[in-house]
Amino acid sequence: MKHALCSVIFVALIVFNAPAGIQSEQPSGSIKGRITVDGKGQPGVVVSLHMADDYYYYDRRPLATTVTDAEGGYRLTTVAAGRYSVSTHSPLFVNTEIDHNGLVTQGRGIKIEAGENVSDIRIVAAYGIGVVRGQLLVEGLPVDSLKLHVGFRHKNSVRLSGFADIDSRGRFLIEGLPDGDYEVMLMNNPANRDEKIELQSKLQATRQAVTVTNGAEVAVTIRLDLSENKQDR
Repeated sequence: MKHALCSVIFVALIVFNAPAGIQSEQPSGSIKGRITVDGKGQPGVVVSLHMADDYYYYDRRPLATTVTDAEGGYRLTTVAAGRYSVSTHSPLFVNTEIDHNGLVTQGRGIKIEAGENVSDIRIVAAYGIGVVRGQLLVEGLPVDSLKLHVGFRHKNSVRLSGFADIDSRGRFLIEGLPDGDYEVMLMNNPANRDEKIELQSKLQATRQAVTVTNGAEVAVTIRLDLSENKQDR
């Protein structure tokens, strides 16, 4: 039921692929940058380096970690040629944007070659203490007979997106949201692909706007009418 929006930021560092034996003989590089919250450097934040393919597997150990200094600066060293993600984790804030030399890199990635030192990668974060607490009401079928999630996204940042689980009573919780305007809607689960009822159009109709202000908790009710499908079950 619970979903904590982890403050995770992804930077794809795109390089040319080479055999492992060749890569091990190439000079290593480094990744350097700064984390800011409300325009100020954020000290004491752990920054982790992962292979890009491992980014969504939270049980994978990072290749390297470091901690930001008093000015929010960080530096990851001995970085071999490859494709990486850089992530930060904090219970108080989430990452909203990343830029390189003042240009937003969202979706484009950053190229690094053997021995290259990449610098000025700034991670922009915001305090995330807002909560959306919701209830799914389904007409026609029991809630626990459906395999659904609640998806959410910030209207101005694709990085602030994710989904929350729904329990057997239709309750869901989204935590760690910074202030802003969001959209929430029901999302289908791949396990529903073989079901007789066609859900997608009905799920799209559940989309609604939610505004998080001053870290307050917002209550949301999502209604889904499946009464016409009851006889087909």
